Amino acid sequence: MKFLCVPLLLSALAIALPQAETAPCVNTAPPRTITPSTGGTGPYKSHFFSDPTLPNHVVYQPKNPAGLKMPVIVWGNGQCFGDGAIFQAFLGQVASYGIVVLAGGKLGTGTNERVTAATMKQGIDWAVKVAGTGNYSHLDASQLAVWGQSCGGLLAIQNAGDERVTSVGIFNSGSSMIGGSAVSLRGLKKPVFYFVGGTCDMAYPSAESDFKVIPQGTPAWKGNLPVGHTATFPEVNAGRFGMAGVYLAQWLLRGNESASRWFVSGAKGEGWSVEHHDLDKIQVPAISK
Repeated sequence: MKFLCVPLLLSALAIALPQAETAPCVNTAPPRTITPSTGGTGPYKSHFFSDPTLPNHVVYQPKNPAGLKMPVIVWGNGQCFGDGAIFQAFLGQVASYGIVVLAGGKLGTGTNERVTAATMKQGIDWAVKVAGTGNYSHLDASQLAVWGQSCGGLLAIQNAGDERVTSVGIFNSGSSMIGGSAVSLRGLKKPVFYFVGGTCDMAYPSAESDFKVIPQGTPAWKGNLPVGHTATFPEVNAGRFGMAGVYLAQWLLRGNESASRWFVSGAKGEGWSVEHHDLDKIQVPAISK
């Protein structure tokens, strides 16, 4: 596989995307209208599809996975929507950089059905079972993350303790939302990254509280961008949150150390308010092909 040049990505992002929001952010719900995937801006145009061996999920990956080895993200939608295509702009963007994403929910069911923590675990179980075999010979489950937005972030937190999970990505969410608890975070040793929409994000208080609970010694990062609870997910390729997801996957799943620079310096230059600790403890074997 080609090595992804993240410094070039950073330069392109600085040109292509606006800097910090100047207008007040607005606290809204996750998008109910679906922004179409463009296949992403990465080197491997992505697509998404259903697989009968994985009920209640939609698979996102490069259209031509031949010769690639790809780590896995199991994703939970905002409001725990049971439609695996509702965040396709974001997930297609991340997948285009050499990632397999398993999004909870069936294809095209809309917003009437819901997924649960058990649904996410089904995705984890399936990824581990099929990795390296048959149509999924390209799938590498040795690096497997759980991510989610809003209610879906709670599902990721609930599955964070699974020993097969190597990192956690929480978007516009926190453990105390909808009556949850931060207890599962107290003993966590794997990297946990939070992406929040600023003070007008309904998840802001919960994310702030979570970050204080994560113990010293556990790699943790929290970024706030003043765009509200929906963040930039409705934008083409999910805007700045889309690229934040790309950098997260490149570093914590593909082992691309140059992607780490965005988290310690690049994000601040794009208007994010950042806190972090113990990032130097992150060690991920690079996937070079």
